Amino acid sequence: MRALHHALRRICLGTSEQRREWQAWALCGRFLPAMRRLAATAVAGWFGWSLVTNAPRLLWLIVGLWLATVWRTGRDIERERRAEREFVQWLRDLIADRNGVLLSEVLAGWQDAGWHLDWDVTVVRSICERIGVPVRDKLKVAGTVSVGVHVDDLL
Repeated sequence: MRALHHALRRICLGTSEQRREWQAWALCGRFLPAMRRLAATAVAGWFGWSLVTNAPRLLWLIVGLWLATVWRTGRDIERERRAEREFVQWLRDLIADRNGVLLSEVLAGWQDAGWHLDWDVTVVRSICERIGVPVRDKLKVAGTVSVGVHVDDLL
């Protein structure tokens, strides 16, 4: 039962993301391109409907393709969310009993491990901001003032 719940949640997550992506594509912010895209969607829908009504077995193929697509999309979103949680936990581990961690420390840790050798602190900052981790412009950690993440911002 738990596996079924997880599978349905992944399918719903993938379907929701696919709908958001289609909506962003179709309603692109400009009137004429949006009308063309909505018209193309309507024509494709009409064509698909006529195929299914004339050959109902194609519905199995369409549903199968849809399930495979949303399953993969949901899986990718779950992986991204898990990676974000692990990143935040890693920041907590780096902070330990200090008041925060400097982004240069985070970057140095990655580069010591041989990862992202061409990155700089601005890339690390953009990652933090993208996943919702507040970054302070001036944070003092171990006598050094620089850009970093304060422990209170992770709670």
